[in-house]
Amino acid sequence: MGVKLEWQIEAERENQRGAEDPAAQIRRRRQRWRIILFTAFVVAVVGGTASAIGLRLVTVDNNLRTGLVDAAKAEVTALRIGDQNSFMALMESKSTDWIDEQRVRFKRYQGLKAKAAIQFTGNILDATVDGERGRVQIEEIVNGVPSEAIWFFWRYTHGWRHVPADLTFWGDPAQINGAASTVKYDSVDAALATSVAKDVEHWWANGCALVGCSRPPHLTVEIVPDPSLVPQWADKADGSAPDLMLRIGSPLTQGDRAPLSPALPADLETTIATRLAEKLFDLASAQLPINADSDVFWLRQSIVDWTAASLLGHGSTARIGFIQSIADHNGNAGVTKIIRGLSTNSDIGAVATALNTSLDALTVDWSPFFQWRLELEKLLVASRKKAAYDALWDQTLAANTALSHWSKPSTSLPQVQQVTLGQDPTRGIVAVVTMIIDGAPARAQYHIVAGDWKRIE
Repeated sequence: MGVKLEWQIEAERENQRGAEDPAAQIRRRRQRWRIILFTAFVVAVVGGTASAIGLRLVTVDNNLRTGLVDAAKAEVTALRIGDQNSFMALMESKSTDWIDEQRVRFKRYQGLKAKAAIQFTGNILDATVDGERGRVQIEEIVNGVPSEAIWFFWRYTHGWRHVPADLTFWGDPAQINGAASTVKYDSVDAALATSVAKDVEHWWANGCALVGCSRPPHLTVEIVPDPSLVPQWADKADGSAPDLMLRIGSPLTQGDRAPLSPALPADLETTIATRLAEKLFDLASAQLPINADSDVFWLRQSIVDWTAASLLGHGSTARIGFIQSIADHNGNAGVTKIIRGLSTNSDIGAVATALNTSLDALTVDWSPFFQWRLELEKLLVASRKKAAYDALWDQTLAANTALSHWSKPSTSLPQVQQVTLGQDPTRGIVAVVTMIIDGAPARAQYHIVAGDWKRIE
């Protein structure tokens, strides 16, 4: 048998096709076209059906959303014209307490309207439908401040009705990742999360530099729809939270509305900065345990207040004056030295020791410190902690005076007006504290004993 070349095999195939019956060729072509046309028909039917279903779903969804928006606008109209009956007809719940709360809410709105303090723009910021549930974010302008209210609805057979807040219907989870921090939130709080992420990222790194802590761990902030939650550190004992997580309750769950401003609400901003400052102090001091009856308690709070004020760019002069004086004359490094020199029971002498000087040589505003000492006296008297109270006095020179004050627990708290340091021939350096008690002028005196201020008058 010889070997056939490729061109010979192909020539034989051509001869076979040429010899095929013409009728068979026609049948074969028709069969091929039938398959092609049938396939095209099936594809067209399936595609058309899918398109029709999709269009129908979109139409239904649009209709549901339109109905939801109409219900929200009807509520706005009732508030605008003061129609309580129409307003209450849109409320529905098995909870009579909640229904009563809506009557009160209506009156609050009318009170604002009477003072021309609210504008009902009717601007729908967002309307979301999830099955029978609906959520509307609506704009209100209160005292000239654009604000956002969130209303929840349920679709009954008789239409959409305003119902109690559904905090499980708060949008999709999301997060903003930064170099030093991560902010987790649900989509309803997207604007707040953006503001929090910007501030926290900056504060966490800068705050660490202020107090001299080592590189801080990565910070996680979680915004949750919890109306009762004030900013607090999460308990990671169960292993569910990251090593460092600050939880914040969404302002949108608290009260009737929250500002639309991209900036954080002032009270929330201050609280977050303070929580971060507290944690940064703990990191810088290696989690130093604090005795609340010692000056270290006041020093810690003063440093926390100063740190928070530095992050915010503003703060109470009375609360931060002492530490600000330290920073002004010794730089932030001076504050860091103080933190590292503190112990559980430190008195004010720890400041002088850390800065390698004496108490009288410190260039500071002493008024906040002596206000603390006077407050501490009253606290110790009220709690009947005699030993701790006696330790605030020079018992050699003023035992009787100390006992006299101890026996008068109802005396009003003095308000320090001024502190002047001077030299006494027998008592050495003396701090004269002028103050007001029940509207009348008074004074107290302290002098230095073993590196600490002790009261003598």
